[in-house]
Order: sequence, then structure tokens, then C-alpha cells
Amino acid sequence: MKPFKRPITTLIFLLLAQMILISNQVHANSNQLEDPLFWINKIKNSDRLLLTPAEIEKMNEENLKRQDGPNGSLLHRLTEIQLIGPGSEVKK
Repeated sequence: MKPFKRPITTLIFLLLAQMILISNQVHANSNQLEDPLFWINKIKNSDRLLLTPAEIEKMNEENLKRQDGPNGSLLHRLTEIQLIGPGSEVKK
């Protein structure tokens, strides 16, 4: 049984080293994804206007009307949200 001990130890070491390297790479990639320039640099002609203000308004209105959440719309106008009560009461 002794001849197998060393190869298994080596295999475990290599697997752990690979897991650490993959973990570091994933973390580096997730930091990249949070950088707006990462996404901007992926777009050809990134200064091009995608939607006019009127098109943005129309899209926002359509999204507000969607009823795809478990209790209806997932989006709400901040001005229409009814507060439960003052913050001091909610914290209790």
C-alpha cells in the first residue's frame, strides 16, 4: 500500500493547486466584469447612440406595465411607492 501513497499525495496537491488557480482567475474575471470600460471596449462604435430619449421613455413605460413578478410588476415608480411608516417604526 505504501507505493500508492506518494502518487495520491501528488494528485491531491495538484488538484488543490488547480482549484486555487481557478479561484483566483474567476475572482480576477469578476472584477473585470464590474468595470464599465470592460463592456464599453467590447462594443464596436461605442459612442453611437443606441436609443433616443423618447425610445428610452417608451421602453421604461413598457417595462413598468409588465406583470412578470410573483406579485405583479417587478418595477415600480419611486413616487408611487407607499411607505409602511417612518424609518424609526420600521426598524422595530
